Amino acid sequence: MLFNPQDISRDFKPDFSFFSQHDSLTKLVQHVKYDVFNFDVLRLDLMNEFWGGNKLFKLKENIQFVLDNKLKGVVTFGGANSNHLYATAALCNQFNLPCVVLVRGEAKLRQTSTLTFMESKGATIYNLNRTDYKNKNQPEFLAYIEKLFPDFHIIPEGGNNLLGIKGCESILPGVQNNYDYILCACGTATTFTGIYNASLKNQIVIGISVLKGENRLIHDVNATLLNLHSKPYIEENRELTEEIISSTILNDYAFSGYAAFDKELIEFKNNFETETSIPLDYIYTSKLFYGASDLMRKKRISETKKVLIIHCGGLQGNADYEARYHLTDKR
Repeated sequence: MLFNPQDISRDFKPDFSFFSQHDSLTKLVQHVKYDVFNFDVLRLDLMNEFWGGNKLFKLKENIQFVLDNKLKGVVTFGGANSNHLYATAALCNQFNLPCVVLVRGEAKLRQTSTLTFMESKGATIYNLNRTDYKNKNQPEFLAYIEKLFPDFHIIPEGGNNLLGIKGCESILPGVQNNYDYILCACGTATTFTGIYNASLKNQIVIGISVLKGENRLIHDVNATLLNLHSKPYIEENRELTEEIISSTILNDYAFSGYAAFDKELIEFKNNFETETSIPLDYIYTSKLFYGASDLMRKKRISETKKVLIIHCGGLQGNADYEARYHLTDKR
């Protein structure tokens, strides 16, 4: 039986004031020396154990939209270990909003700690086979979801919509922004687009794609920029040795794939955490900091430039990754 949103009371008036606690993010900036490199890290992972990282920024305008328009709840998409689903379920619970999540893959595959957490926060979970999941952005499929859940706000996978981008535009203004280079991990490039839109004219924003073999993120970002009539297009950076002089997204650091096992990357993660005491996840931030270190080592980022790396959080998925690959803490 499908979830009935009419059964949920909306008399509760949520308090959004905690968002303003993050208007100034300067206190979350940590100076780091790793190997021979010096850079700053914006520790968004420290904001909140449930919706920390970039997820709060991708979701806050979407949740505000639901409240402002008196909609009934949220429908969104993701995998069984999705950071986005984890944060969405927690925020909807915070504001007494019904939350429906459509999860990629059959229910019989396995129960993850992320799915268990979402259930504990009252989310209603439906599983989609992978063929149906591929159609999640098709107009016919979305029309069907709207029919099933009328007056619900549909948030795309990863919070990848204009509201998500708008929320991410508030990240840079929250820090003392005097950086030459700003780096972030890219899955959907929502965070990258928001940061790029908020960057200063002389700043270079570099996205590190975590998706092996992808070649659409730059195209997708430019399509969004065209829609917004905002910043100049970003360009592919084909030269692997020259200094990066314009904003771009690189796909040289995806290793074996999105959530695949790679010994070199895990060894880097362990070494980085030992030297800096900054925890990384296996899918996003390990690749981000590996890529940043490699770019500095190859002098594609000049050692004289000031660098900020955005730690996007997502640490909650580590336990399931380690269980999947039978890893100990330091292996």
